[in-house]
Amino acid sequence: MVQTLIDDGKIDEHRINKMARGWTEIRQRLGAFTPERVAAGVGIDAKTIRRLAREFADAPTSVVYSRIGACNNRFGTIATWATDLLNLVADRMGEVGGAMLPTPAVNVSALSPYFNDGYARWRSRLRRLPETFGELPTSVLAEEIEMGGPGQVKALISYAGNPVLSAPNGRRLAQALSRLDFMVAIDIYVNETTRHADVILPPCWTMADDHFDAFLPNFAVRNVARWCPAVFKRGPEERADWEILLEIAERLGGGASGIGVIDKTIRLARRLGLRWTPKASLDVLLRLGPHGDRYLPWSNGLSLKRLQASMHGVDLGPLEPGVSRRILHRDRLIRLAAEPILSALAELETNGTASDDGLLLIGRRDLRSSNGWMHNIEALVSGRERCVLLVHPRDAERAGVRDGETALLESRVYQGPVPVHVTDEMMQGVVSLPHGWGHKDIRGWQKVAAAHAGVSMNDWTDDGDVEVVVGQSILNGIPVQLKPSVSGIPGKTPSALAPAPRREESGGRSAPTES
Repeated sequence: MVQTLIDDGKIDEHRINKMARGWTEIRQRLGAFTPERVAAGVGIDAKTIRRLAREFADAPTSVVYSRIGACNNRFGTIATWATDLLNLVADRMGEVGGAMLPTPAVNVSALSPYFNDGYARWRSRLRRLPETFGELPTSVLAEEIEMGGPGQVKALISYAGNPVLSAPNGRRLAQALSRLDFMVAIDIYVNETTRHADVILPPCWTMADDHFDAFLPNFAVRNVARWCPAVFKRGPEERADWEILLEIAERLGGGASGIGVIDKTIRLARRLGLRWTPKASLDVLLRLGPHGDRYLPWSNGLSLKRLQASMHGVDLGPLEPGVSRRILHRDRLIRLAAEPILSALAELETNGTASDDGLLLIGRRDLRSSNGWMHNIEALVSGRERCVLLVHPRDAERAGVRDGETALLESRVYQGPVPVHVTDEMMQGVVSLPHGWGHKDIRGWQKVAAAHAGVSMNDWTDDGDVEVVVGQSILNGIPVQLKPSVSGIPGKTPSALAPAPRREESGGRSAPTES
């Protein structure tokens, strides 16, 4: 679409150069991505691509928006970057009616340079995948547990997550977790992941602790801030999740911020009887933030005290035009042609525009089962079966499967049975399984979920195949084959990819028991 606007002469290059660096190089690179060349790969003909581009640019207001469906594929970083690029070249970036950015009370992006912001400063031990923001891709976790040697992962802390269902090749990860020397989980559920923990530390209920949302306002359509006090009183033995995390961090030599000087100061203050809480830090961030009172007594700006006094929150006004306030480079210009982007574009040009004649597996989220923990609530899993593979009628006919039958779905890492629903709502060549199912291993702890177990889509996703820039998991666009099921054959891992035996099978720690 950008290339179409270049060919049509609809781009204001002077304006782009006032907002960004690297446009000249990007323009040259985009010559390889004509509508005719990409049409087969995206499943949209060249004529339609051109029409969409022109309608987008000519409309008085328009915006292109992308989320998980676009970013969790082999070229996810490029897809997200291209979203911003199209908004920029069509004069929609930072404009009313286009892609506008909020000015949140706590600007997380402005704080990121102080909290481990970076890329490829170090890499994973075995596959050498890059860190991003101090984190490694989940796809390396299983191998880092399985493979011995210096730096092997032997202990793990999990917090409010279920990577066995949400990470690629979840069956392999589950087996790897069982081989750990020690695992602690901070969670209120025994789920597919926490069942492997030696110790589960359950925090108090969410509604028994104060809450301030510092994350979502960074993506909101209006600037607002809200303080939510606890609804219920905690019991004397209950701890909030932040208290559990802080205690563990301090016992391991760290602290609340991850910044050595600050954490040492907090520990010293604690010895003197001054206890750090998130409230203290939040008050500082609010008062020094873009809407804060700057500690000036006469100011009407924001502080925690003012926020707490506003039962329904504080309206901080509409989004403002412009983007420079959210860019961290000293010159406040967007960097279009960063080296990782250019490398990924070269990879996309070579390997990313061809059509695939096989089936591609994508995920989905249903309204009543957005996440796996919702499956243990009877009212949310009643009615028709939702964990089904959606298949286009022509693909079903070609594979020899029918609506309502169980078929065999196979990827590089796993093959197993799936219930089929044939529907023309699916694009031909694409099949879809919902996220978060696969509860057969938690019968003793979540009886409702186990009674509606379903299958985990991430048994089929491939932990050996990752996104080209940051190495994140590829959860959409998984090459698969669909075949008629042979009755009685369970799911299995191809023998060449079978992981090492579980530790409990070789004399290690035993599986957890229900308590």
